Amino acid sequence: MSRMVIMGRGSERALQVDKSNDGKNRDRDKVIWCLHPAGMPLRKAVGKAGKCSPVIAIALAISSCGVPEPDGQVLAVVDGEAITQSELRQAYELSGADGESRTVANSAVEEMVDFKLLAKAAKDRGAEKTAEFHFAKRRAQEQLLIEALRRILNDEAPEPASEQIANFIAANPQSFSRRKAIALEDRASGNLQWVDTANLTLRAEVFDGLAVGQDVEVAQRVWRIAEIRPIAVSQADQRKLAKQQLTEVSVNQELARILQEYRAESVVKYKNGWGPSAR
Repeated sequence: MSRMVIMGRGSERALQVDKSNDGKNRDRDKVIWCLHPAGMPLRKAVGKAGKCSPVIAIALAISSCGVPEPDGQVLAVVDGEAITQSELRQAYELSGADGESRTVANSAVEEMVDFKLLAKAAKDRGAEKTAEFHFAKRRAQEQLLIEALRRILNDEAPEPASEQIANFIAANPQSFSRRKAIALEDRASGNLQWVDTANLTLRAEVFDGLAVGQDVEVAQRVWRIAEIRPIAVSQADQRKLAKQQLTEVSVNQELARILQEYRAESVVKYKNGWGPSAR
């Protein structure tokens, strides 16, 4: 039986102790430097017996203020490292409001605490010294930079014209005027999974040919269409979604242009048998 193939689309404070006592001059005073909150260094001395004077105790107290306390924007502190409300918002897009979202946000904070503790355990075991870690770290940094570039380009992208938006909506009915939710039944397990046609890459003839009982292939698995339901989308929401998708197209085009420009300007060398010449 033939089947369709569907593709998815502040300032820090520090404390430094002079450990220059080499054992030959045991009467030398240790020197403690503490950065004052205003940024001015304070130089104090510890006596021969190693007892701090009252002024030294004050300096030590000031230095300890560099460790944040869970209050205000600081939701938790793990060994002196703060987890802030901003970090939570960026990672989970939660505001920490009362009710169910507060419960979810609190669980998210616990997960972030676990991450920091496990990361510390990994460092203690030398994980950051492995070749795999260095490769993954470099790769992750590159991906984060590209995502940041994409956000910059998104902010700089020109506003799509009204006519352009209307033409885009007409050319992609599966995402707008004829958007549908499709229940797919796994032929092997019988499990159902709902998909939105707006998230699928569908040619016009494939979209028009969708019918209950038909076999389709999604993500290299065979499914049977068990149910099809229309999704009502208001005109305002259609235009908003079209604008977002057109902006994404614009950003992708600009990324391709930038890549071509940088390939032309940069020096890229390949090992013999690798690169474009090997194709």
